[in-house]
Amino acid sequence: MCMSSLNACLHIPIDVTRNDTVAEGSVRLVGGDTTLEGRVEVFLLGHWGTVCDNHWDFLDAIVVCRQLSNLQAVEAPSYAAFAAGSGPSWYSRVDCTGTERNLTECSKSISNTGSACSHPRDAGAVCSSQSHTLLCICMYTRLKCGCTCECTYIHACVCYVYAYARVVLLPC
Repeated sequence: MCMSSLNACLHIPIDVTRNDTVAEGSVRLVGGDTTLEGRVEVFLLGHWGTVCDNHWDFLDAIVVCRQLSNLQAVEAPSYAAFAAGSGPSWYSRVDCTGTERNLTECSKSISNTGSACSHPRDAGAVCSSQSHTLLCICMYTRLKCGCTCECTYIHACVCYVYAYARVVLLPC
């Protein structure tokens, strides 16, 4: 802080990772090409931190996108697809049902020390701002699609492969 009457500056260290104006449990997407995609970060204990990708799937991305102004999920990237974060890693083993309003309501392991996993395992999300998008979730086993989807609007089925924890968009 500079005091012009004294012609001297007093330097006060500021923790730029701390932000007391953000609500506990808020999420954001960082490192994507747009604001609709990026590494998932959650605000806990006064700091932004990442989410581990172990058990991360499309249902978790649905909740993140919903929490971000009711957006629709398109993809649930893993392995730091949007670059590894820094600082604390808060959540691991996130297991949402897809019906939760925010990530804090999902089953998960929390690391109060911020060491849930290493940053090369940061989870991501890709959202869509198209509010009329309706996605159909097909449950797969062993890479065989055993279901049918009734897809509207975007004309794609979201197929979740349990064995490989990945999401595939298929044309209807």
